Amino acid sequence: MSQLGSLGAALGASANSLARLRQAEQQNATNQAQLQIDQAQSAARRQEISAQQDADARSRQQQLAQGQAGAVARAASSGQLPYDGSAAAITAGQAQAAVMAQGAANARFAAQQQAIAPNLLQPDGTATALLRSARGFGTAATSLLD
Repeated sequence: MSQLGSLGAALGASANSLARLRQAEQQNATNQAQLQIDQAQSAARRQEISAQQDADARSRQQQLAQGQAGAVARAASSGQLPYDGSAAAITAGQAQAAVMAQGAANARFAAQQQAIAPNLLQPDGTATALLRSARGFGTAATSLLD
C-alpha cells in the first residue's frame, strides 16, 4: 500500500512539474510577444524623435539664414559692407547661437534616445519556472526514497 502512495506521489509530482513547465512555456511565449511589441514601439518612437530633430534642425537653419540675410540687408542699406564690422559681428553671433542651439538639441535627442532603450534585464520567467519544477520533482524523489 505504501508503494501505491509513493507511486501516487511520484505521478503527482510529475504532473505538477509538467504543469509548471507548460506554464513556463506559455509565460515565455507571452514575454516574447510583449518584447516584440516593446521593440516595435521603441523603433517607432525613435523614428518620431529623429524626424522631429531633423525638422527642428531645418527650422533653425532657415531662421539663421533669414536672420543673417536681414542683418546683411540692413548693413547694405546703410552703406556698410555686409560682411564687415558690426554686420559681421551680428551674423557671427547668430551663427554661434545657432550652433549652441543645435548642441542643446543634440543633447536632448541623445537623452530621449537613451530613455527609449529597451530594458534587456526584464526577466522572462522561464528559469524561475524550471527551477520550481525541479524543486517539485526533488520533493517527489525524496518522498519516494522515504
